[in-house]
Amino acid sequence: MFNSIDLRKPTLSDARTILKWENNPENWSVSDNDSEYSLSDIENLIESFGPLKDADQMRYLIIDQSSKLLGAIDLFGIDDKKASVGILVANKEHRNKGIAYQALLLLESICLDQSDIRCLNATVSIDNGSSITLFNKAGYQKVDTRREKLKNGKYIETILFEKWLKE
Repeated sequence: MFNSIDLRKPTLSDARTILKWENNPENWSVSDNDSEYSLSDIENLIESFGPLKDADQMRYLIIDQSSKLLGAIDLFGIDDKKASVGILVANKEHRNKGIAYQALLLLESICLDQSDIRCLNATVSIDNGSSITLFNKAGYQKVDTRREKLKNGKYIETILFEKWLKE
């Protein structure tokens, strides 16, 4: 297990790191992205983040005790009391150390404290064993399986996980 992490909103000084993560084709297999972003795309995204209670999407950066950027956790499709969540631990050497689990628990706390979001869901490819394990460990329930079409026309089998947050 990783010692301790925290979450914070991104700033413009983080834009180049986020751009590198977003434009890494290895990360596209776990997202619906299939093309590169520009630096201005990322800067505009960062500048669009306001209070969570008013957002339709939000990104938090996962940082360690020395403020080193480890990855990101996103809320998107925020609608009334529900939102979807996506997690990236950017460097392979930091994966499978409990970082994503801790980030997910922190995000759940933020949702309860700063918004009306009470239900989180995640769509995970059936071949992403690490994410399936993560969401099971965090108490998410499998509610559906789907065949999803990606932007590139490819189809993948996915599992929809859901968790109702406690107050």
